[in-house]
Amino acid sequence: MKKIIYTLVLMGSMALIAGCNKFLDQKPLSQVSVSQFYKSKYDVDAAVAGMYGAFQQQMIGDAQYKERVLYWGDYRSDNFERFLSYTNNNTTEVTLNGITTDDEFADWSGLYTVIGRANSNIKYVAGAAATDIAVTQAIIDKALVESYAIRAMCYFYIVRVWGDAPVWTEPYENVTQDPEKARTAADMVITENIIPDLLKAYGLAVKAQTPVVWNISEGAICAIL
Repeated sequence: MKKIIYTLVLMGSMALIAGCNKFLDQKPLSQVSVSQFYKSKYDVDAAVAGMYGAFQQQMIGDAQYKERVLYWGDYRSDNFERFLSYTNNNTTEVTLNGITTDDEFADWSGLYTVIGRANSNIKYVAGAAATDIAVTQAIIDKALVESYAIRAMCYFYIVRVWGDAPVWTEPYENVTQDPEKARTAADMVITENIIPDLLKAYGLAVKAQTPVVWNISEGAICAIL
C-alpha cells in the first residue's frame, strides 16, 4: 500500500513539474518582442495604429476637460480667457504659462511614449517586407510618413511648452542604456529634428491625393510646417 501511495505521489509530482515547465514557457498574449514583430502588413498596421492611439490618448484622453491639445495650445495664448467655472491651480498655471512640477499638465512622459513608438516604426517597418510580400514600398513609405510626422508633432508640443528637451531618435531597447538624456536647446530641436522629420515625411508622402481625415498626409504635414 505504501508503495502504491509513493508511486502516485511521485507521478503527481512529475506531472506538476511538467505542468510548471509548460506554464513557465508560455509567452504572454498581450506582449510581443520586437524580434517577433514587424513581420507582416498586419504588424505594420497595428504598430502605426498603436502610435496614433497613444497620441490620441495623450492629447485628448478619456476624461472631460483634460484635453492637453487645448491646454498646451490655444489656452496658453492671448486669444483665450480663462473659464472660471472649471478653474483650478493646474489650469491657472497652464493658462498663465507658469507650470510647476506637480501640475498634472507638466508631465511629458506620454509624448515620449508616442515618440518611442514612432522611433520603432521608423527603424523596423521596412524590415517587414522580407517576411510578407504584402508589405510593399508604398505601405512602408506611408508608415514612415506618419511616423516621422507624429514624432515631429510630439517634439513640437514639447518645445512649445517646456523649451529645451531630451531628444530620442532611436527606440529604447536595452536596459543597460542610460534612460536619461540631457536637454537639447529648443532651437536645435526645431532645426535639427522637427523640421527635418517633417521634410522627410513630405518627401515620402504621395502628393495631390484625396486625404484620409484619420491620418497625417501631405496637407497636414504642410500645415504643421
